[in-house]
Amino acid sequence: QEHTCSFWGCRPLHRADPKSHSFFERGKRTGRSSAMSHHTYNGMWESADHEISSVLQLEAQREAHLARESQEGRARLLSELYVKYIQIFRKLDTCYDQIVHPQKRLTLKPMLEGVMGRLLELKHALVEIQASDIQFLDEVLCDAKLLPTDIELPIPRFFRRDNRKALHERDQIMFNRNVQIIDHTMRRRKVVEASMDRATAVRILQIHERARQGRMRAKFMADIRHQEQHQRFLRDHPPKP
Repeated sequence: QEHTCSFWGCRPLHRADPKSHSFFERGKRTGRSSAMSHHTYNGMWESADHEISSVLQLEAQREAHLARESQEGRARLLSELYVKYIQIFRKLDTCYDQIVHPQKRLTLKPMLEGVMGRLLELKHALVEIQASDIQFLDEVLCDAKLLPTDIELPIPRFFRRDNRKALHERDQIMFNRNVQIIDHTMRRRKVVEASMDRATAVRILQIHERARQGRMRAKFMADIRHQEQHQRFLRDHPPKP
């Protein structure tokens, strides 16, 4: 079913009809013959699937009222949806990381990617409304009785797993680049060290030592002048009894 958000200006989204068979029911039928002990993550998946259906119905109900809402009201509605989608994303990410059934994983990944895409759309909508890259969700968290840690957005675990080859190639390129930089620096240092004889090194040390002694002498003379001026001032302006 194609769902278009007129207020947010988002592109059409293809979402599952809540009245049809849910993603979870299809995934559950694929693993019905197996006797795997993943009841916890299956239950988490089913809970996330029901939450997706309820959030879609909530969006359809509130979309008609968005045009009449003020800017603060629209930001509040979007913030509530943003928090709900974050909770769904965290559940689906955990399920996809822990469930090993291949057919279930094939069903889970499109759900996870769809929720991630919706999170990005809500984030862009909040940025446009509030004109800020940072959103303050304190009121929404208090109403939902959540902690800030409950809406932290982790990096999806399958990013590193699916892109392991590309990440390894990137690390290898960075390592080779660092090796080249270090090697070039060491070569320059060796050239400088090789081009300096003992007489040049002694002359440089003598120059720096004379400069240090000159700074110390200038500071000593400045302290003497300051002390003499202070004594002269006390002599010319004796304290009154």
